Amino acid sequence: MVAALWRLSSRLLAVSSRLSFRPARLAVAILGLTIVVSCSGNTTSPTPPPTPIVLAAASGVVTAIRDTEPDRNTSCTGSANLVQIRQPDGLTALYGHLKKGSVAVSVGQQVSVAAILGVVGSSGCSTAPHLHFELRDAANRVVDPFRNGLWAAPPIYNTSITLMDLVIAAGDMTLQQIKDPARNVQSIPRGTVIGVGVSMAGGGAGDVIRMVITAPTGATLSDSPLTFTTVYRHSYWSWNRQLPSTPGVWTVSILVNGVLVQSETVTAT
Repeated sequence: MVAALWRLSSRLLAVSSRLSFRPARLAVAILGLTIVVSCSGNTTSPTPPPTPIVLAAASGVVTAIRDTEPDRNTSCTGSANLVQIRQPDGLTALYGHLKKGSVAVSVGQQVSVAAILGVVGSSGCSTAPHLHFELRDAANRVVDPFRNGLWAAPPIYNTSITLMDLVIAAGDMTLQQIKDPARNVQSIPRGTVIGVGVSMAGGGAGDVIRMVITAPTGATLSDSPLTFTTVYRHSYWSWNRQLPSTPGVWTVSILVNGVLVQSETVTAT
């Protein structure tokens, strides 16, 4: 059975963890960003995901903040939490869609390059966690840092394939569950459907995601590879599998290009 692909996003979800700009213009990192919206207490991921912290791309003075808006939006609604910084070169940088209560600076504060500004969220007109980074000049016109040569080391837009979140539910998986997940189920009635969903950043033709479900006996119930045939900025995929009546601990594993990136256990009772 082929996995379901629900929605693609052209937003740049992961820019880089250390991006630098030319001196006297924009200087360093935007963010370190592999987003995990939720994780269960029985996660056995080989590599713990980094916290999606937003860093200042250049020094400057904070001119505006917003920090009280809901940050789990999955549709276009409300206002975004943000930090706005006036830089020495006259440009104003906007960092938007931040997590509620995460803003770490105040209006009038002088910040340095790579200063922590907040945490990635999904506040305002946002359908998934990401950072909105925008530059404007003194006339309030949008400035493209790529077209204007502001990057000292231009970030790669086509990010490598990365698992952002693994979601496991009792019953069929839905798009809404992947976009705004509850904690992963830890138990499920035996003989029922287990739903598995993943949120992926990046990827291109030839990249392979495998979803494997292993029985308490060690036997493989499902080994479902999915090969990308095109470039994706961001994609959601799902699998629904009927469990047999065997009780015990079942394991759901996600492999990306043959490497185990996360596994979860669920007890069938």
